[in-house]
Amino acid sequence: MEIKPHYSYEFNCVLNPEYNDDEQIKNFASLISDKDRFLPLIKLIEKNSKLIEKCLGYELKPVYDFFVVRCEKFKSFSLPITVEYSILPEEMLVYLFKEIIKTSIADRFVDTMSQEKYVNCLIDYLLINGDWGKVELIKFSKNLHEDALKKFPKYAFEELNFSKKTMRDYVYSFYEE
Repeated sequence: MEIKPHYSYEFNCVLNPEYNDDEQIKNFASLISDKDRFLPLIKLIEKNSKLIEKCLGYELKPVYDFFVVRCEKFKSFSLPITVEYSILPEEMLVYLFKEIIKTSIADRFVDTMSQEKYVNCLIDYLLINGDWGKVELIKFSKNLHEDALKKFPKYAFEELNFSKKTMRDYVYSFYEE
């Protein structure tokens, strides 16, 4: 598995339509000049790819392309995979991780809240059980749960054991009834 970042001036402009030309240039220049804090962390996800696949129950794609943007309206979204850069590099990595997992699950969840809950729980599990070196990522996963609670008032944290069941198993269990 390889993760390839892309920095697109045009995509940044589309996501920041309220900026004039000078503001667009300054915004993109600050993004490019600051990228070295985040890029080395990407290898940590790649390093944990076997554990990720084992817990997912799905094969990961050979390559994940994603865009890095500076647009404070969001932290990440899935299509195309995009991560906002004004947050901390470790938090960016957790949000990138979330989008990679969401786009790797080949089956449908019964609803968006369930998807959010199970993906966030899988990330917690992987951040606790994976090899992340000296980078402390688990404290940033609480942001995923807080964001989900804002979107879904009935959202509730649940600890799931991915050593016994894969994400695929959990998704299939929704449809067994």
